Amino acid sequence: MTLGESPEATEALDAANLVILALDLLEQRRHRSGDLVQATLSAQKAVLCGEFRCWLHSGQILLSGPRQERRQAVVDSLVPHQSYNVTLRCGTLEHFWKWGDWSTIVKFLTKGDIPDALDVWMQVKANQSFIIWKTPLANQSHGHIIDYEVTWSNPTETGTDSRTKVDKNRICLSLDVTKEHIVTVTARNINGSSPPSTIIIPASAKISERMNTSWIVGQNGTFHLSWSASASATCGYTVDWCCTLGQCEVDWVKVPLNVTNIRIISKKLKAGVRYTVSVYACTPGAPTLLERREGYVTEKKIEDDLFKSLKWKQRDSDVEVSWDRVHLREQPAFIQGYVLHCVSINNNTVSVSTDEPEATSLTARNLNITSYTFIVKARTSAGEGGATIITATLNSLTDNLLKPVLISLTAAFGLLCLVTILCTRHWLCIKHKVYPSIPKPELMGKWPTFLSCTRGIVFPNPSYNPFAQAGGQAFSSGPEAQVGPPSESGADGYQPQSDTLSQPSKQPM
Repeated sequence: MTLGESPEATEALDAANLVILALDLLEQRRHRSGDLVQATLSAQKAVLCGEFRCWLHSGQILLSGPRQERRQAVVDSLVPHQSYNVTLRCGTLEHFWKWGDWSTIVKFLTKGDIPDALDVWMQVKANQSFIIWKTPLANQSHGHIIDYEVTWSNPTETGTDSRTKVDKNRICLSLDVTKEHIVTVTARNINGSSPPSTIIIPASAKISERMNTSWIVGQNGTFHLSWSASASATCGYTVDWCCTLGQCEVDWVKVPLNVTNIRIISKKLKAGVRYTVSVYACTPGAPTLLERREGYVTEKKIEDDLFKSLKWKQRDSDVEVSWDRVHLREQPAFIQGYVLHCVSINNNTVSVSTDEPEATSLTARNLNITSYTFIVKARTSAGEGGATIITATLNSLTDNLLKPVLISLTAAFGLLCLVTILCTRHWLCIKHKVYPSIPKPELMGKWPTFLSCTRGIVFPNPSYNPFAQAGGQAFSSGPEAQVGPPSESGADGYQPQSDTLSQPSKQPM
């Protein structure tokens, strides 16, 4: 029955017997605002009793009033190039608690439009600048994205624009790291290009500024981050995060200027992976880094055999156990310290610990001389983990004393041999320096021509010979000569001799 039927037929109908509406899409148009679409829907069949009302499936009133007045309605706030399902049901105002069945579903697709502006961000590593943007969703692309156009230039140099087209959501540019660059990205579909999205890449001097990194503790697989408001921020803040180590694509979120806290929720965040979270202030120029933190959304227990090159050293009754520094790649949680368990052969345990995360050794003191099993573990919020075992037998103190004595004796013997060899090779030089040769005595000066020599002694007076006796015989005893300067000398150098030596002794009768 159509709307043109007689009033008699209309009055005969019960209000409970409602006619199901079928809808046709008459017209759709885009608002000048660029983000809303209107669709005009027409009801081809309607309730035939007095006043009526109709509801969209979502609950919005679509048709209401006398049957002859309204048979169509306008639905707005629709997204371009988006599929919609529409269904209606109607009832009378007289029996407002009774509704008819839902109509059959009518599907329609709104017209497409140019894409929305892209959400662009950057990631700078060494001399490479990565420009990344989020792939537009269906309600943002307004149609199939054909490609992206990237343009970059140096603001201090005119006419140096470079451009390229890519089909992915990122591009790596090798830019002059000493200069600032402006990068613009647009998306294109069959309806045209999106509004340009611009980001400024700062010079490397600004990026390389060191900033203290603090810890951030995750909760239930998320990060809750808050920061102090910055006077340099003029258009909000950007919070990005990526893996501290390894290859990891950066992700980010932009927040308004009046917001200084955020909860980071992402399916890409994994337990046991360390992330670096940074907060940037949005400024008219390049983004300004405000703070940086590192943390895990969920800390995991460290697996065994964490410590490499575990070594031990005995010092009297003390034992020092050392290890190499634990790399960040091997830390699925924050290391808060270390503990050393010393288990003797009698199962007696001595434990020592430290709260220094950078420690590389622990010392157990006053241990008994026996065999031990040393177990080193790392302490984290997930518990002790990374157990690494080494066994050792301690030497007695006498053995410890014998070793340095033997080393000392060996060193002394080696030094003695070395000195002996050196002295042997350079003996002549040493002898000449220590015991120089003594020259033979020589009498210098002017002496008389006639000399008498007896047994190597020179007497200046030839008539004087103390070794001769009367009769031409010599004394049996050796000569006694006065060596030294004469006490009395004549003008010719002659020294008188004593009577005892000049005259022969008288023989007894």
